[in-house]
Amino acid sequence: MNYYNKLVLPFVFLFQTASVLSQKVILIVDVGMGFNDNEDIPNSGVYNNLPFSISDFTVAAADFNPSYAGFLTGDLQLGTNPIDYMPRSNIHTIANQADIPTGHFGYWNFNRHPDASKYTTTIDPKLALASAAEFMTGKTKAIATIFMPPLSDLYIPDNSPMRSGNFGDNKVICYDNKPGSYEQCSRFPYVVMMREKDKLLQDFIDGLDKSNTFITWSPVHGGIDPHTDALSAPKTSLRGAQFSLFDGGIRVPFRYFSGAYPKLRNDGNAIDLVPTFLSLFELKKPNQQGINLFDPAATRSTQLRWYTNRGAEGNCVNSSPAFAEQQIVDGKKVKVLYDANPKNDQAYVWNMGYEAQKLEKFNIVYPRPTITIPGCLAPVATGIKRNLAALPKKDKFKPNIYVFLIDDAGWGDLSRNSKYKGRNYPDTPNIDKLFEEAVEFTEGHSAATICTPTRYSMVTGRHPSNKYDPIRGVYAHTEDGIAENIRPPYPGAVGSSYNIFKHFKALGYKTCHYGKWHISDPKSKKTPGFFGVDPDCYKIHSGFAPPALTYPFTSLNYQAHASEIITNDVMDALDRINGSQPVFMNIWHSMMHQPFRVEPGQLATVNFDNAHNPYLINRSTIFTRETPLQIYNGIFKILDNNIGKMLDRINKNPGEDGSIIIFHVDNGAEDRALADSSVGDKGPFRGQKRSLYEGGHHVPTAIRWITKAGNVFKGSVAAPIASYDFFPTLVGLTGNAFETIPGYKTLDGIDLTQCLFNDRCDLNRVLRWETTWPNRGDCLEAGGRFAVKWGNNSCIARSIIRGPINLNKLRDIRCYDAADGPLQFTDVASKSPQVVAEFKRLLLAWPYYDTKYFPQKIANNAGSATNPGLRLNYLCN
Repeated sequence: MNYYNKLVLPFVFLFQTASVLSQKVILIVDVGMGFNDNEDIPNSGVYNNLPFSISDFTVAAADFNPSYAGFLTGDLQLGTNPIDYMPRSNIHTIANQADIPTGHFGYWNFNRHPDASKYTTTIDPKLALASAAEFMTGKTKAIATIFMPPLSDLYIPDNSPMRSGNFGDNKVICYDNKPGSYEQCSRFPYVVMMREKDKLLQDFIDGLDKSNTFITWSPVHGGIDPHTDALSAPKTSLRGAQFSLFDGGIRVPFRYFSGAYPKLRNDGNAIDLVPTFLSLFELKKPNQQGINLFDPAATRSTQLRWYTNRGAEGNCVNSSPAFAEQQIVDGKKVKVLYDANPKNDQAYVWNMGYEAQKLEKFNIVYPRPTITIPGCLAPVATGIKRNLAALPKKDKFKPNIYVFLIDDAGWGDLSRNSKYKGRNYPDTPNIDKLFEEAVEFTEGHSAATICTPTRYSMVTGRHPSNKYDPIRGVYAHTEDGIAENIRPPYPGAVGSSYNIFKHFKALGYKTCHYGKWHISDPKSKKTPGFFGVDPDCYKIHSGFAPPALTYPFTSLNYQAHASEIITNDVMDALDRINGSQPVFMNIWHSMMHQPFRVEPGQLATVNFDNAHNPYLINRSTIFTRETPLQIYNGIFKILDNNIGKMLDRINKNPGEDGSIIIFHVDNGAEDRALADSSVGDKGPFRGQKRSLYEGGHHVPTAIRWITKAGNVFKGSVAAPIASYDFFPTLVGLTGNAFETIPGYKTLDGIDLTQCLFNDRCDLNRVLRWETTWPNRGDCLEAGGRFAVKWGNNSCIARSIIRGPINLNKLRDIRCYDAADGPLQFTDVASKSPQVVAEFKRLLLAWPYYDTKYFPQKIANNAGSATNPGLRLNYLCN
């Protein structure tokens, strides 16, 4: 038998493939599906037309873009950046060079067009399949890839009973043909869409000329957790879902039609399809990682590995670590999942996905490999250059002050911080130029990982957990002064004593605020004027104000043109002031906070490809995981253009003592698992908004001072700073002592003037964070409750929450060394007891920490009639 396998089988394989060379290949990559979804599709057209299967089949990634790339490139996508998963070398480019016609049809979410010789990118499944059928007609050789568009009611025909809310004998009361109607749906609409999609695929396959045609079908990844996308309700016997590296996220059904071709082996991965298809045309991809599935004796030279940088939805049991790999241990296939804490590594016997046979002593017996992620380089400080001659000859100054704050943006969203260049990539030339003319704080951090506490800290100079004026909570935006959803705890109005508005107003400044407010309890009925903003110089949303001074947050026009509207109002205000007095002005843009709405053709004004896509107008489709990256970057480009208009104005007339500009972000990029419309790039950092890992608070930060004689300083410095430093720093830059601030002894912020002018920067300064809003999804990614950063060290921990907070009662302490890079993946707590001890000491020594506060128990909120989109999950805390 061994002799037959080694000598005879390869000749049979070569004979079979050689007899059918240069024929037709069709790859159908379907939407994310539960492993058992087809059990509810009787007489499945896909299963009937594609009778053969690979029972042990996995995809290249647990997320759609890197998984798509695995199908197209034949390479694993470990460590790739979410901005671009699509290298130039792929099945289309290789086949094109050999004069084989290639086509791509259907969904496409990469930052450039397909490399196929013919393509139709669309979210309309009928158009996608019709275009593919037309492409294949009459061809004797061709390669076609079809990415089925995301599930939506496009799959439900007009005459379907579902249009009236019926599914068999059941009434689906949630379906009413209105936007958001799927929010509370059961599995019924999901199954209806699956069945209708299956019929479309059946008709497509039935219509093909199957002579010498090889057809394959596979989902792009496992089922989508309903918490992430209300359209989804997958059925699976496997643990985990999309974003999870448990088998429910990466193991999928695989079907194929072979015709005259040989059968495939019974185990494989998506990266194997490129070398398999190319072998039919006597082609080979250089340095290919996949194997030829026609060859039963093929062995892998590249170990199968998976990586995810997204939090997996669901509770902690279904969440997964960031890395997984397939190993051979004692002659058995084993799947290992590596956690940031080695104590939490897990290993399972590879047994068709049920992950029941756990190897409990794996960490003791087998060494942990070193895993690196490409592109994770720590920022480098380059120093500060000064032009002190540009300052007027005086001791005190009254420069105009403009504080630009943008919402929910990631470190990599600025093109200067992105390694990706060109059309459809981040393009922020105006913000980039601001940073080039300013001092960039490469260790700039928001005071919190959600908006309200950070904004509070900028106004007061205090940490959000400061006992003299704590504000740890956040509330939803309001209409007509009525709060839609107060998320406790919320102590009341911010800055009830002294704040930055009152300070500069007392110095003779015109105090103004335009854009998002979000820092005072709307139930208090106190406008920004109560806190020191001039009543004729503000317009806000997310707070209480007269209707004429409130932006219509929910209107399409405002959401589509928010940055333009805010900028125009700022310009008008400056025209009215006309230099009559110095200005302190907050320009707090609501972008890049979801929801994203654009009007037809709007993105075309900034040269983004999908500017005419009609579904951008429909709220029911904009809130899906499929919102293209071009939309996000297009809106960011519009925001950058409007910031550029303000900078041009300031540059032309900076004022008698010049103008100081602060640029900051209120927290890291939104977690896409929570708000699918946001795809911000967190750069090299782990975590995102709400997370205490650095991706949640390490944000682009700069200070510029321009006078008529030029910039006062520029360059960069790695001094750690936080949002609460801006107030005391502005006091110092205007020539006033820190001690002139009432209550200065209780402030957490420091005056950075000596750092900016004299290089007296505290590079080992201690920064602290607390979160009261646990992150949905991967509990390990949520980042605990407390975090401290000092020098190269940072630690994160959870707390035992019973009664008042006790900083000495901690659990799950994790510590990281910045020398290992910014990712915070390798936990050094177990081998660095001195670091853990210092972390505890620094927490206990937290100045002004409000120890009386403790969080209220907040039940899960499945939504309501007035706010159906609010689906919170507090299981992680």
